[in-house]
Amino acid sequence: MLSKNLQHYIRHTVIYTVLIVPIRRLFYSGPWQKSVIYYYQRKYPLSVTKDEVLNVPLSSSVLLAKPTDLMLDTLLDAHCLCGLQIKPNVCDQLSRLFIELNVNFYENPHRNHTIVRGLAEDPLVLALVSHYFKSTPELDSSYFVRTLPEQEHAITRATTFHRDFPDFISLTLMVYLSDVDGECSPH
Repeated sequence: MLSKNLQHYIRHTVIYTVLIVPIRRLFYSGPWQKSVIYYYQRKYPLSVTKDEVLNVPLSSSVLLAKPTDLMLDTLLDAHCLCGLQIKPNVCDQLSRLFIELNVNFYENPHRNHTIVRGLAEDPLVLALVSHYFKSTPELDSSYFVRTLPEQEHAITRATTFHRDFPDFISLTLMVYLSDVDGECSPH
């Protein structure tokens, strides 16, 4: 018998694959994709400078340290920001929450848990996202996924279909509560 979480995941993966993938391919193949992005940026304009991001007080943030100038430049050029860490007490609270829930997949935990909502609404995180998009960010969704250790390393796993909920004009904030390794304990 499959767990409810796994049944839910499989059902939504099939729906996503059959319906959404062809629509996304059509959207990505046309020149109109940029007009949608520019419309959104014109509708909700917000210009957050690098200095404004760097001046967010760290005491009001769940992050352990502020990003550097180089990190912010990398964010805009390579569309990637690595190296930020959340404070240990926040990491512990998140770990305890999901251990108590005893689930491997949980959609939108920010709706029911203040610690997750606090991470999503963190002033420094919001400043980084606003700086990246040059517009007001909106929280689309949040997910908790616990990955269990694998017995074998499947080479084909990297090439199989998986679903990424956000679109290409989104910024995913990934928080790892432990080391990420296929052979380590759940993370």
